[in-house]
Amino acid sequence: MPHDLNVPDAATARPAVDPWACTTRFDDIDAQAAHFRGFGQHYEQLGAGPFRGTVESYQFGGELTVNFESTNRELMQAASTPHERLGFSVLAPGSAPCVLNAQLVTDRDVILYPAGTTVEGKTPAGMQIYCVDIAAGSLAGHGVETRDIRVVRDPERSEALRDLLVAGIDAFRRLGGPTAHQAATSHFHASLSEHVWQVASAENPEPTGVRRRGRKAAFRIFHRARERFIAELPVGPSIGAVCREIGVSRRSLEGAFDYVVGVSPAHFIRTLQLNRVRRDLLAPELAGTAIGSLAARHGVWHWSRFSQNYRLMFGELPSETRRRVVVERGR
Repeated sequence: MPHDLNVPDAATARPAVDPWACTTRFDDIDAQAAHFRGFGQHYEQLGAGPFRGTVESYQFGGELTVNFESTNRELMQAASTPHERLGFSVLAPGSAPCVLNAQLVTDRDVILYPAGTTVEGKTPAGMQIYCVDIAAGSLAGHGVETRDIRVVRDPERSEALRDLLVAGIDAFRRLGGPTAHQAATSHFHASLSEHVWQVASAENPEPTGVRRRGRKAAFRIFHRARERFIAELPVGPSIGAVCREIGVSRRSLEGAFDYVVGVSPAHFIRTLQLNRVRRDLLAPELAGTAIGSLAARHGVWHWSRFSQNYRLMFGELPSETRRRVVVERGR
């Protein structure tokens, strides 16, 4: 993305030129997720290595916000669209595909997520994506109501939407921001709303029938099992018990997890454990609690294997995370 911005760290972020435009670097998945205030954004790291991410944010008043997000690790993501808002996303050209709500999303697609919906799935390492938050009323009068999450497979319109976003950001950077240019801002907003209406009105070439029912069933199985795994993490979730509880076979459960997030249920549980232990190690109020106790509260009992998996995932040992945090807080 060809924006020439100063990029501060998350802890010292300041507006780049004008309060409407700001770019922030993150080395923590929770800090980056929290940047999207109001969306209930939540990340779990799936890919191995230290996390690095960046978010460019462009605020066009309360009606429109454009974010350009990049991450260097494979993540499991979830986000809910607030009331009276509409979200949509397009991947940057060449960005690897995502799997969101059990649907493949490429740089030739647009994903729409209306108010009250939750989108979740797996995003790849090196992902670059435009995420736009717009007032739902922007589509009022266009004759289109979007109630469900949709992936619209339309290469021409997705490219046009990206081009519009890039052109708008670049234009207002040259103008010094939208505040003093209300007419231009209104026309940019109107043009963006028109493009979104065109996308929302498009007919998807994806066939209906068994394939679509299979996708929805896989996501439903994944969602129910995931909630049970999270709830039962402190007591040790049993994959077999969860299968019985939600009424599916082990094969169906394995297939659903592979389809939605690309990992097995057992790998998913281990990922939850590692991410939660890391959050505890970063929590000031738990600085005096032994690392083994923090790990045990999330069901970890094999210490050497845990340390190996933790280092593989985050690029450092648990003890190194704790020492680094202590040093950083002592500055």
